[in-house]
Amino acid sequence: MRVLIFFLGSLFLVSCSATQEQRGLGGDLVDSILQSMTLEEKVGQMVQLNVEMFVVREEGELIRSIRLDTQALIEAIQEKGVGSIMNTAGGALTLEEWRTITQTIKYYASPEQGGKIPVIYAFDAVHGANYVSGSTLFPHQLGMAATWNDSLISRFGEATAEESRAAGVHWVFSPILDAARQPLWVQFFETFGEDTYLAGRLSKALVRGYQESDSPVAACAKHYVGYGFPFSGKDRTPVHIGERTLREVHLPTFKKAIDAGLKTVMVGSNEIDGRPVLANKYWLNDVLRDELGFEGVVLSDWADVAHLADWHRIAEDNREAAYLAVEAGLDMAMVPNDYSFVEDVLALVESGVVSEERIEASVRRILQLKWDMGLFRKSTSDAHLYHREGNKMAAFQSALESITLLKNEGDALPLDRDEPILVIGPAANSMSSLNGAWSRTWQGTDSLIEQEGHLTLVQSMREHDPDLRFLEMGELGVVHDLKPVEHLAKTASAIVLCLGETPATEKPGDIRDLELDELQLQLAERVLSSGKPVVLVLLEDRPRVVSQIAARSAAVIMAYRPGSEGGRALSDLLYGKENFSGKLPFTYPSAVNDLTTYDHKHAETIGPDWGPTGFRPQWEFGLGLSYTEFEYSDLQLEKESYGLEETIELSVVVKNTGDRSGKEVVQVYIRDEIASITPPVKRLRDFQKIELAPGEERRVSFSIPVEDLAFVGMDGKWIVEPGWFTVMVGGLEAGFIIQ
Repeated sequence: MRVLIFFLGSLFLVSCSATQEQRGLGGDLVDSILQSMTLEEKVGQMVQLNVEMFVVREEGELIRSIRLDTQALIEAIQEKGVGSIMNTAGGALTLEEWRTITQTIKYYASPEQGGKIPVIYAFDAVHGANYVSGSTLFPHQLGMAATWNDSLISRFGEATAEESRAAGVHWVFSPILDAARQPLWVQFFETFGEDTYLAGRLSKALVRGYQESDSPVAACAKHYVGYGFPFSGKDRTPVHIGERTLREVHLPTFKKAIDAGLKTVMVGSNEIDGRPVLANKYWLNDVLRDELGFEGVVLSDWADVAHLADWHRIAEDNREAAYLAVEAGLDMAMVPNDYSFVEDVLALVESGVVSEERIEASVRRILQLKWDMGLFRKSTSDAHLYHREGNKMAAFQSALESITLLKNEGDALPLDRDEPILVIGPAANSMSSLNGAWSRTWQGTDSLIEQEGHLTLVQSMREHDPDLRFLEMGELGVVHDLKPVEHLAKTASAIVLCLGETPATEKPGDIRDLELDELQLQLAERVLSSGKPVVLVLLEDRPRVVSQIAARSAAVIMAYRPGSEGGRALSDLLYGKENFSGKLPFTYPSAVNDLTTYDHKHAETIGPDWGPTGFRPQWEFGLGLSYTEFEYSDLQLEKESYGLEETIELSVVVKNTGDRSGKEVVQVYIRDEIASITPPVKRLRDFQKIELAPGEERRVSFSIPVEDLAFVGMDGKWIVEPGWFTVMVGGLEAGFIIQ
């Protein structure tokens, strides 16, 4: 009967997408399959295993291998009924190697081989299908946020989905929806920045790019919830935050993604107020499902069920940990390297501690996910969907619009190719510095990324200027010989100094402060003391404090991790072939402990002199210079007062007063002047990215529902209070009343 049901499911459409009607049929089929499953098969569906469990390696073999243990696969898929397999075998694999793995798994899960339920394969696709050799690597999410361009975000999702599906992977662990408000946190660069509105809009665009493309994959929003705000700044450590702030700042991005059709959520490894989120029914069920309306699959992070016992110490053993997680609302456990979760949950159900109905609720969601991803229907190879050249162009445009010019004094930029230019720094000739972590390997420092034929910054600059001189100064973190710097600097008209940090993510990327390492500071001092104009290029995962260096540099560029096309994009910008349009998606601090965000409270503006000097970042959120100038004028509101159900209509004239075309992000901020909860000095409420030719002006209009001005009150509910408000656009202000 079970094989028959599976076979009937496979007779549905060849297409990987499904209409609403087809999804309804899928729901009926899911219920039929569920009714035919044994308890062991149901529990098996709740398990996700690491592919390394099935990889065969010879003794002493160091390189990754694609040989799979057939008997181990049969045990996992046909005997244990495992629902998902994830990760990569030691590093990036070619498209052909990936299809060997995923097709082999599909083969043993087929009815003809004794399988019953298809297995869904998943991997981290943080800035592209990063574990597929030769795949397109876009800027990391922080850089993508700096584009302030919804359409580029969607295109990024489409390309990643396309290249993941070509490898036979239907589920990607992305996007990260944590609010980047703690710069010490290592995964800062994987977020959409510090602002709730910006991150929410971009998360919606990315989820749709993943899930609504011609070759969709299931998106997995992480890390639910508050994970990116650890008090210590260290990864996987406690979050100290009130529920009101958590709801106002950290939940809305997840809500936006859910409203866009988000299919899966990964639970953070953090605790909130002493209770790990993974074991907190309030956050996983009452809030995530009942309030936010999430209907998809809830997944744990790596080994986090076991960590409820060995790290968090709220469970006596793994069985109690499994009980706490399942009862809280977990659907699937990333175990990832054994069958302990299966054994523990079976024992809990058989002893009556956990009901079979509770297990069925999770399995129904898992089966529905597989149906939505086309795993129950006949399918042809997706390899032909790999449009590499088009995706490469999208990655280049994304890098171009992300890279942010923060300072440009004395027309230090663009560079003059007819003048002698010297490039110095450990980040200048490194693809790993451009791509960061999650690039062919977990930490992104493996030589694999250096061997793909993409151009580093120096190599790209030499296409503009073959006579360019370069002094590498060794790798990041390596002692430099500073003696050649002074000699070479004497003959240069300008120096491009490329600094940053070694790629890292998760626990290996924990740092103790935001200062650059002493070796790079010494190099910077020697370069700056030359007296030549210095263009400082920062390739970093988070804002490292550079106040002393920046003050003495003629120009400063924040390049983030711009991806494999980042060298070419950055070079074109440096020489003026292209124009800068990136805007900071976070507040860049000027000191290691001065970490105030742009939407700070009025009290935080008060300095030690009791004047308005308390907020002094290096560069403010939303800042980004250009090779042209934009002038704002004639800010107009449709009327002076609005009701709670109305929409605020406003417009402003923007003119390009320079001599070249440029893109500008028109940002609308609104301040609630008086409120029952201390209001921030301003909040981003809308934006548009426009392009203007020299001398061109345009009236840009916005429609902002009054309900979007809501905040979370003391009772934990969203509210708009009547009163005075101020709208701010491009240095202009206008007041209005909410009645």
